[in-house]
Amino acid sequence: MSGFMQHAVPDALLVHIGDMTVSFALLENTIQRLVGSFLQEHQRVGQIITAELAFKNLRALAVSLYRERHGEDVDFGVLKDLMKRAARIEEMRNQITHSIWAAGDTAGTGRGARPVAARGAIG
Repeated sequence: MSGFMQHAVPDALLVHIGDMTVSFALLENTIQRLVGSFLQEHQRVGQIITAELAFKNLRALAVSLYRERHGEDVDFGVLKDLMKRAARIEEMRNQITHSIWAAGDTAGTGRGARPVAARGAIG
C-alpha cells in the first residue's frame, strides 16, 4: 500500500474531466496568443503580460485590444460573442474542476458535488 488516498471515480469519467481540463488550457493559451498578436510586440512580451491574468481579465484584454486596433467592426461583434462563449466554458470548467468527485450509486458511475463557500470566507 502506497499510503496515498485512492478514489473510486471510474476511468470513463476521469477521461471527461481530463478532456475538459486539457481543452480549457488550450482555449486559454489560444486567447493568450491572440492577445500577443494584438500587442504587436515580440511573442515573449505577450507571454509576460498574459501569464498571470485571470481568465476573465484575459478575455477583457483581448476585446479591448481588438477594439483599439480595429474599432467596433463586424468582427468585433464576433469576438465579443466568442468571449461570451469562453466565459460559459470557464463556468463549466470551474464546476468540473472544483467539484469533489466520488463513486456513483451504480457500478461504473461517478458523481460530483461542488462545495459551497462564501467568497473570501476563511474557514
